[in-house]
Amino acid sequence: MEQIHILQNEHFIKKFAVGKHSLRCVSLINLSSGSEYVKEPFWLFRFALDEQLLASWPQNEDQGTSAAQLRLQDIKTWDEGVEFLYHCQELSVCVRYKTSPELPGYEKNIVIKNLGTQPCTISRLDFDNACFCPGNFGDCDFYSGQEDSPRPPCFVLNSQEDLLRCHNPQLNEGWLLGSSAPGLLRHVMVYPHWQRISLGYNRSSAPFARQLQGGEEFQSASSFLSLYKGGLQDKRAVSNFRSMIRKSLPPLPVPEGGMYCTWLPFTKNINEELSLQLIDQACRLGMRYFVLDDGWFTANDHAVDLDKFPKGLEALAERCRQNHMTFGLWHNIGTSYGLSRPNPDWISMNADGTSKRLGENQALANPVMCLGSEYREFILQKLSNLCAKYKLGYFKLDFSSVSSPYEILPWGCHATEHEYHQGWHDSFSAMYEGMLFVREELKKRFPDLIVDFSFEAFGCQAPSIAALQYSELHHVSNLSGNEPALQNIWRLRRGFYAWLGKLPPERILNGLLTLQNDRAAEYFLTGLAGAPLYAGDLRRLNEEQTQKIQCYSRVFNQLAADGPLTEFEVLLDQPDLDGFMRYANAGRGFVCMFNRGEQRARFELPPGFKAHNVENGSTATSLPPKSCAMFKLQA
Repeated sequence: MEQIHILQNEHFIKKFAVGKHSLRCVSLINLSSGSEYVKEPFWLFRFALDEQLLASWPQNEDQGTSAAQLRLQDIKTWDEGVEFLYHCQELSVCVRYKTSPELPGYEKNIVIKNLGTQPCTISRLDFDNACFCPGNFGDCDFYSGQEDSPRPPCFVLNSQEDLLRCHNPQLNEGWLLGSSAPGLLRHVMVYPHWQRISLGYNRSSAPFARQLQGGEEFQSASSFLSLYKGGLQDKRAVSNFRSMIRKSLPPLPVPEGGMYCTWLPFTKNINEELSLQLIDQACRLGMRYFVLDDGWFTANDHAVDLDKFPKGLEALAERCRQNHMTFGLWHNIGTSYGLSRPNPDWISMNADGTSKRLGENQALANPVMCLGSEYREFILQKLSNLCAKYKLGYFKLDFSSVSSPYEILPWGCHATEHEYHQGWHDSFSAMYEGMLFVREELKKRFPDLIVDFSFEAFGCQAPSIAALQYSELHHVSNLSGNEPALQNIWRLRRGFYAWLGKLPPERILNGLLTLQNDRAAEYFLTGLAGAPLYAGDLRRLNEEQTQKIQCYSRVFNQLAADGPLTEFEVLLDQPDLDGFMRYANAGRGFVCMFNRGEQRARFELPPGFKAHNVENGSTATSLPPKSCAMFKLQA
């Protein structure tokens, strides 16, 4: 006998059929349109327990559990969510839904706990199924990613994409769906005729497996569903989805602000005198952070290079404090770089028993350290010591361990005696969990520290929900425009527009834009599309460029002081004219416009907005040829 349980707010109603041995979805109504989305009931989770497949709703013996294996224990409800607790053999499975009254959707995950004394292994895990749509599946279009790339009616995605959209153009409504499974572990399958639009973990090229010891529990990644009524360009749909993702992210301990990083053009050619000059110049430009990148330590266990920094790093930390800036530091966590004698018991292994190495020249490349080994405790202590010594406010944690965004590193670890995994099959989950362990333990010790696993550490040169959950700010790329003949700033900006399509812009450090040429003002404004990150030889800026950047920075800092600028919108993207808006829901924000044409260009603001040029106060929404400008919004 089943009972109907309802999860709802003013935007949607979702109904579950809850049985003594099963859990399934039977209805989902979008209250904005009144449409029923569920055509047939479907299961809500599946996984293998020691190779035996278990499902929340067993439809037949070879695809799911027998009717006796799931046993309902409890249902807990509260104002903004529900939990369904089942036991299965010696496991508990808790299915969690969390809503917000203002948002048309929910976050879902499951928690699996080993109630016995013997270890067991879970694999082939799908933590959600969203097999529903407005109208008929045959009338719907599917899209993936930040840019809504069209997809066929049936498809599978691994690793890269974490966002889906289902849209019915006749009914003009649909849903957005996201997965927080990290990197290589991510798996999405859209096969509606198999009653499956599933979010889960990889079971092929980078398989997920997790051994649970007696009493141990595992919390899955989350799915995020947001319903909407409107067209593909509807701003509310994206804003609601962003808000839902934002609620799952670690809080930012400080307001937004510009970040300067020493990597380009200096790379490792950095020293104390140069760093102090750059700190002063970054402060003059209104930057909030100064980050010392690679080149500050020796191969003697990351000891400070006293030839370059004769006073240690204390002089830099103190200069940052004097300038009311946050001192940040780059550190390698992925390889043995900087270690004089890396512990061989912590090194990632290839299938042939050789050490995994990061780099094209394998004879000289550094071994990769496995975060599924006790190396995670070692690197945590090293980072903690640095935080305490220099009162750091930001860590850029770099170098690949799980995978490389450049595809030059074999995936996973084949070692069989590491502390947190038994072999290649479960190394991926162990290595990602190692990253989270480092982050969470650092935050316990230093609550105001901003932890950033860079795109190299995370293994993907594109933002994702998981990458943002692992980091307060996420460094997405080293795209810089440092050599304009190779990297055109307009094309970089268009790439940033794509990355900022549906995720919170205030968390995404798009690239290392170099402020050092006669287009530095354009580079600076481009950086404001996301969390602003800059590089470059700031000493080369002329006074005109410096004054422009100071003006833009002052306006941005004033706006950010009142709270994050959560919304991003591309106003125009034309061959000679492009621009974007960043603003908070109340209308507080700015517009940046870029005119590459030979004529004066005009643009229009969305209804309800006015703006004035921050340099001259003009309310004319236009700009001269070959120029850029910043406009402060007035709702």
